[in-house]
This record gives sequence, structure tokens and C-alpha cells, in this order.
Amino acid sequence: MLVGPLQDAIQLAPVKPAIQAGLRAATATVTPLVLALVLERPELSFVALTAFLGAVADKGGAYRARAKAILWFLLGSALLAPLAGLAGGVPVVGVAIVLVLATSLAFMRIYGGAAGSVGAVLLVLSLVSYAQPLHTLDAALTRAGWAALGALWSMSLSLFMWPVRLYRPARAAVAKVLRALATFAQGPAAGVERVAWQRERRAEVRKLIEEARATLAATRRGRRGDSGRGARLLALLETADRLFASFVVVVEHAPAHSLADLTPALTEAATVVQSERAAPLTPRDPRAATVLERVLARPVQLTDEVVSLASSIEDERVVPELLDVDDREPRPILGPILANLTFDSSLARHALRVGVATTVATLLAAWLGVPRPHWVTIGVAVVLQPQLPATFIYVTQRVLGTVLGALVAAGLTFAIDLPAVMLPVFFVFAALGVAVQPLNYALYSAFLTPAFVLLAESATHDPTLVGARIVNALLGGALALVAARVLWPISERDLFWTSARDVLEATRGHAQTVLATDAEHPRALARRAVGRELLNAETSLNRWLSEVRRRSAAALEAPLALVASTRHVNGALLVLGELTTQSERGRHGAFFAALDATLVDLVAAVSEARSPAPLPPLDALLGADEPTRTAMGRVAEQLVVLHAATVRWLGPALRERSLAPEKSV
Repeated sequence: MLVGPLQDAIQLAPVKPAIQAGLRAATATVTPLVLALVLERPELSFVALTAFLGAVADKGGAYRARAKAILWFLLGSALLAPLAGLAGGVPVVGVAIVLVLATSLAFMRIYGGAAGSVGAVLLVLSLVSYAQPLHTLDAALTRAGWAALGALWSMSLSLFMWPVRLYRPARAAVAKVLRALATFAQGPAAGVERVAWQRERRAEVRKLIEEARATLAATRRGRRGDSGRGARLLALLETADRLFASFVVVVEHAPAHSLADLTPALTEAATVVQSERAAPLTPRDPRAATVLERVLARPVQLTDEVVSLASSIEDERVVPELLDVDDREPRPILGPILANLTFDSSLARHALRVGVATTVATLLAAWLGVPRPHWVTIGVAVVLQPQLPATFIYVTQRVLGTVLGALVAAGLTFAIDLPAVMLPVFFVFAALGVAVQPLNYALYSAFLTPAFVLLAESATHDPTLVGARIVNALLGGALALVAARVLWPISERDLFWTSARDVLEATRGHAQTVLATDAEHPRALARRAVGRELLNAETSLNRWLSEVRRRSAAALEAPLALVASTRHVNGALLVLGELTTQSERGRHGAFFAALDATLVDLVAAVSEARSPAPLPPLDALLGADEPTRTAMGRVAEQLVVLHAATVRWLGPALRERSLAPEKSV
């Protein structure tokens, strides 16, 4: 039963080790430790801890965004380190402060991945400081100074002395997609059979898109946080995917080489993305005959979007192409708080779960009298994820890595007795740990465990620390699993009801917009809304797949088909809008009324947890005029597939009473 989850726990992400990031983090940590040894100032170890956490919190991206994140870490560490230390000196009040700190810092996820990462490392720093109580204001001010010094040292390395390009593999993968699209736009060479060539190129582009999506997802997931640049790369990849779909439409209706004039712009965009430089680019419109202008307008527009994203890849602002927002005004600080300050918010529930679980871990560790109690509380805080399967994977990885690392540490403690010898060993393990973090969290734990155990053992000469590290990791993992299972558990199969409803509603909005107007702006907004909801639904499906495991993955066939057919319906609607005019579509009001009624019923079926009504006779409403009939026929065909997928999904789902849909997420 545990084979699948264990395989996921030891699986390596398809990215390269972040070697430079590892060396930088080790340098940031060891330098204060060397000074502590030379100057005989053991309190400098707190500078080392803060510098290490600051290095881990740096997720890459533009300097402005990174500086902003590290500045928040600097201010937070200078404030929270002394506050948590003083709380540790007054246990009765301190437990309440732990609850407030853990909940608040976990709630920082509402501002995005980078803010969530800063919140996570600040929570670790606070828990370590809580385990080292302070009793005077002078001591608290001193600790604030050490924490600020460590953050400043880490900031100096990250921003000025040793910048690291964390997104280079993802850039290269996206650049390959753009080059493949450029080749597809160029068309086959003379004498090459067109249909076979296009079939091979379509397969190649689709393969590269999926590889780039996996690389980018693994890179962003491996960083446990993200920068705006990562979101912009994702936007670029999704736009390239839409461009590919428009190319497929064009080659079915236009002569060969109709897209050839887009090749230089796409090739240059690929070069800009991979070379990590900003450059203004302007694609040329293809020299199309009037009869083909409507067919070619879509790929030209999407190429413009690709070029715009590629030329602004260094920009860290919100991507309006995906989010449909005006990013010229800063997002209010209170806006996300007010939007999520409700128990219906999954982010709010998870933040409270982290706060309660961390507080319980603090009380339990104190009651049991375990050595290094912060190892228990940190173990809970860092592995607890919004979904139970993700928590189980992180717990498994942390336990496996800790046990393996502790065994290594046990062997090294007999061979290393001098601090001067311990520091180079610590440097190696810390560098390797941070370098392999994007690959697998178990490897990260396996390398960092001997590093910090050796560091602690050299200061206390306590041979029991190896065993304590293992016991505390097991205790923290067990508490995290209980919290994920008991405290407001979130099941992705329940959340998918909301995602399915939203993507069907967006599809209905797209259909209404196609019928109502030929104007590009409202139709673009409708397509973006569909793209956003499709992305959410696919993300939900991926998480759901991790819950059901391989033995019952077949149960997801219908939901997968629902999402895929929804994408195809919207693709057919796109073609219908491009190949026909509003007046031509307006002559087929009965067809669009039946289409709207069907989509309304599908949304209601998901919302009310019931079976959909039978399909109306769409084929009888197509009419005879071309190309409207052909385009509407494609919409009808895909709608039949979507309806069937919804019926297949809702049938078994309604028989499981535990799958009642969530009203609000």
C-alpha cells in the first residue's frame, strides 16, 4: 500500500542541482562560524543560522523582487528573533505567542510563493529563538542585532557578491518550445510531404511543451517559493501553447508557408529567453491574402504576446496576460488579507492548522522533555502542507533523510573532534544539501542533518544528539500527519468540484462572448478567463492524482476527459469566432441557445451534485451555410464529448457521499 507514496518520496525532480546556490548558502553560513571560532564569540552562530535561512529564502528572479523579499526577511528576523526569545522565557505567555506567530507566518502564503517562503524561514528562525529563551531587554536587543547582521550578510551575498540564476533550466526548456514553433511556422522544405511533416512537428512541439511544463513546475516547486519571473515564464509557456493551437488551425485552412514571416520573431524571442537579457522585439505581420486575414490574425496576435513576454522576461510585476488585472497599481496590502480572512478560505484554514499543530508540538516537546525541542516544532512546521498526500510525502522524505543523515553523523562524530576540522565538513554538507533541494527534499534532509548535528555536537559534546535528531524527526512527522488528517483536512477530489464548475462557467462565458461580438478585447478576456480556470483545474487534477495513487488512478479518467474536452470545446469556439462574423453567427440563434442551455445545465449539475440533462439535437440546428456549419459542427462534436465525460464523472461520484461539493474554497 505504501509503495506508491514511497516511490514519490524518493523520485528526483527533472532539474539540475543548484550548485552555485549551495556554495553560496554554505559560504553565508560558514563565514560567521569561522569568526565565532576565531573571536571566541559563540553567539555568532545565530548570525550563521540567519544567514543560512536568508540564502534558502532567496528564490531567484529580478534584483528588485529579490531585494524586496530579503528586506522583508531582514525586518522580520530583527523583530521576531528577540520576540520569540522573550516568549520562550515566559512559557505560559510564550505558547500563545507561538500560536499567533505560526499562524500569521503561514498566512503569508496569501501574497504568493515568495512571501510564503519568507514566512516559512521566519517561522523556523522564531522556533529556534524560542528554544533559546531570553530574560532581559538587553539580551533581546543583542539577538535582534545578530539576526539583522546575518540577514544583511546573506543579502550582500545574494544581491551583490554572488547572484545565482535559478531559472536557467526552465528558460532553456521554454526557448526550445519557441524554436520548435518557429520551425513549425516556417513550414516544410521543398519536396517534403506536408501532412507527414506537420504530423511529426506537432508531436515534437507537444512533447517539448510538456517537457518545459514539467521542468518549470519542478523548478518552481523545488524552490518552495517563487518569483514573478517564474510566473512570467509560465505565462510565456501557456501563451506558446495557445499559439501552437492557433498554428494547427491555420495549417488546416491556409496555404503552406502562410506563417513563415513569424519565424524570425519567434527565433529571436527564443534567443532572448535563453540568454537572460531584455530586448524590445516586434514581429512582422504575415503577408496574407484578404480571405485569410481572419485565420491568420490569431497567430499574429499570440506571437505579439509571446514576443512581449520574452522581451520583458526580467520584469517581476504581475502578468496581466494571465491574470487580467492592471499591474500598474500596487496591490493593496489589506486586499488579500480581507479576501482570505474567512474560514471558507483554504489558505486561512491551512495557516490555522500550522499554528495549532506547531503549538501542540511545542507543548508536547516541553512535556516530554526531549532535547532540542525546536527540532520537533520545526519538523511540524516545514512538512505540514495544505493536502494530506503532500504532507505524507514531505514527512516520508524528512524521516528518510534524517535517519540516513543521522547515521552519517554518528560515524563522523568519532572521526571529527576539532571544530577547525568540523567547519570544512559542515561547508560540504550544507552546500550539497541546498544544491540538491530542488531535486528531492529527502536528499536535502540527508545532507543537512549531519551538518547541523555535527555543529550542535561540537558545541555541547553530547553523543545522544544523533538519536535525539531521529526521535524528534519521527515525533514531528507523526504530529504533522495527525494535524493534516484531523485539523480541517482538504481533499483535492472535493476541491475539484469547484474547479470543474468554474471552468464550465468560464466556457459558457466564452461561448456567449463569441456569439455577441467580433471585438477582440472582450473575446481575449473570455479566453484568458478560460485559460486561468483550465490551469486551476489541471493543477487540481494533478494533486488529486497524488491522493488516489496508482491503484485507483483509473477513477480519474472521466475528470481528465472533462478537462480535456472543455479545452477542445473552447478551441472549437475560438475557431468559430475566427472563421465567422457576428452576423453569420447571429443567423443561428437556435444553435447558440441550445449550446448555452447545455452549458448552464452542466454547471448546475456540478453545483447541485446531480446528473446532467440529455443533450438537445445540436446537429439539427447547424444550418447549411459554410464555413459556419463546419465550425459549429466542431463545437457540437466536442460538446458531446464534454457532456459524456461529465456524465461518467458525476455518476460514480454521486454514489460516494463523501464527495459532496465544497461551496467555497
